[in-house]
Amino acid sequence: MIPVKEALELISKHSASLTPERIDLKSALGFILAEDVISPINMPPFDQSAMDGYALNRTDAIEIYDLKYRIQAGDDASGIHLNPGECARIYTGAMIPSGCNTVIQQENASESEGKVTIVNGADNLNIRPEGEQYKQNEIIASVGQLLNPGGIGFLASAGIQSVHVYPKPKTLIIATGNELVEAGNELKKGQIYESNTIMLQSALSALSIPTESIKLADEKEVVVKAFESALEQYDLILVSGGISVGDYDFVREAMDVNEVEEIFYKVRQKPGKPLYFGKKKHTIVFGLPGNPSSALTSFYIYVLPAIQSLTGRNSPFLQQKSVALTHDFHKKGTLTNFVRAKISEHGVTVLSHQSSAMLNAWSEANALLMIPDESNECKEGDLFTAFLLPAY
Repeated sequence: MIPVKEALELISKHSASLTPERIDLKSALGFILAEDVISPINMPPFDQSAMDGYALNRTDAIEIYDLKYRIQAGDDASGIHLNPGECARIYTGAMIPSGCNTVIQQENASESEGKVTIVNGADNLNIRPEGEQYKQNEIIASVGQLLNPGGIGFLASAGIQSVHVYPKPKTLIIATGNELVEAGNELKKGQIYESNTIMLQSALSALSIPTESIKLADEKEVVVKAFESALEQYDLILVSGGISVGDYDFVREAMDVNEVEEIFYKVRQKPGKPLYFGKKKHTIVFGLPGNPSSALTSFYIYVLPAIQSLTGRNSPFLQQKSVALTHDFHKKGTLTNFVRAKISEHGVTVLSHQSSAMLNAWSEANALLMIPDESNECKEGDLFTAFLLPAY
């Protein structure tokens, strides 16, 4: 049994990024860039009007200009030159003609019978110069950057069609247990509804992770054969249940038969002590406890960082924050505890229903509060580290 810190370090060490691939920019939301993106153009690609108005060569000596041209956005104005005393009606985003140093906002000018009179204005006004935003061959997005909607739009403005990214791990959830029944079926005596699969799928869906799932009976040969197949097809396998030391817990034995390298088994923590982490070639395997709260706690503290590392994130762990307890709290035993908690402007409150089999508190929790091994009598105002849960 290893301490929490060592378990986290081992996960970081053994969760290398997946081999990058090129994908269409339209499908890149939520992916991490695996290489710098270089702009093929200047942006704007030409001197551009920032306003609807009149383009002219502004001089203090001239107040009335001859209206010679009309330039719309998309027009090629490269053949137009404005001489002193001449102007062009121009619209936002349109190309600035040569000889122009000012775009007078339409509210500051009046037009009548081919003449434009300037009410007020200044030189070098309302022109976006070529390359103002970025220049050709400049890095406009860097390795490790998360592609959000704004970032995707920004790259599209440079004419980028595809990007090199770290792929999402192809993931399988395996639920084990003869007692498990899918919702919608009759619940017979001795059975419970299986919730871990849909719970983990929901957490993975929020990360846009492609996920499949299967349910296995507590039979050694069935479990061994399922792992043999899964290890060839998936980047990440999450096993729910069957990892403990009961007579019908065959997961760890199936790992050994299929030559999965056991990196660690059991962590000095509650909930989730019987946590398994292993690896075979490119495939990472987590054996999660069957109790729902234990499984979800282990997911956020351990599985999520592994996924973030696989997909190229530089900071894979949940955001951490030092917070003060709003009340006294007694921790039993000598294991590190991760308790469901709620952070407010007053501090952090440990929620009720902390049993590893109970999910009640998760609907309110916005953090997992880490209570170290040596802390048992925790007092109001004591500071502890909170792992901030994602907001959905």
